[in-house]
Amino acid sequence: MMKLIILKFFLKKKKKINQVTQKNKISLGKFKNQDQLNNFLESKDFENETFNITTLNLIKTLNVSYSRDYYIDNREKLRITLDKKITTHKNFDRKFNSNFVTLDHNILEFKYLNEDSRYIREKIHNLNFNLRNQKFSKYVHSFLLLGEIGLH
Repeated sequence: MMKLIILKFFLKKKKKINQVTQKNKISLGKFKNQDQLNNFLESKDFENETFNITTLNLIKTLNVSYSRDYYIDNREKLRITLDKKITTHKNFDRKFNSNFVTLDHNILEFKYLNEDSRYIREKIHNLNFNLRNQKFSKYVHSFLLLGEIGLH
């Protein structure tokens, strides 16, 4: 039995206010394969969509792909995402090359509303997790890693 993979493509705009990150996510469509996605990214439709949303002329520079698992606690106050199998590659001459690099990280992210902070801190403390609040950008880390191996 053949498994159908659908690639979801969206723009995400992030803005940080104090310790709270606000995100706007805009769907640009679903694609059956990488070729269909690449055709869309090279099209005027993509240019028009991104300009309408951002008022910026954007060019494709980097691809970051990953598998994501979703979890939620029984009170539905804590959402957890686990990103794994993170791969990246840069855009050369407007064509993505096939030299994928794997990031040596899995990312566990806790997501919750600001008003639930106390509940979340208590839950994490009671579970005796040894966690540090740490920033990790797949985008920034990809550029750093690709630069280290000479793909800049």
